[in-house]
Amino acid sequence: MSSEANQIPKQTQNKFLQGLKGKEVLIVFLDGKAVQGVLKAYDQYTLFLKREDGLEVAVFKHAVKYVHAAKRK
Repeated sequence: MSSEANQIPKQTQNKFLQGLKGKEVLIVFLDGKAVQGVLKAYDQYTLFLKREDGLEVAVFKHAVKYVHAAKRK
C-alpha cells in the first residue's frame, strides 16, 4: 500500500477531531457506555476530555464506537 493511501484516514480523522476540539462531545464506547465532556486534545491513540465535574479523562481510541458533538446537559 502506498504511503499516500495510508494518510487519507489520518487526515480525515484529524480534520474531524480538530473541528470538535474545545467543544462538548459525547464518546460512546464499544460496550454502549458513554462519557461526555469538552475535547481538550487528542493524539494518535488517545482522546483527552474534561468532564463537567472537572475530572480530566484519557480515552483510548481503540475502545471508541463513535464520537459526536453534544450539547451540555
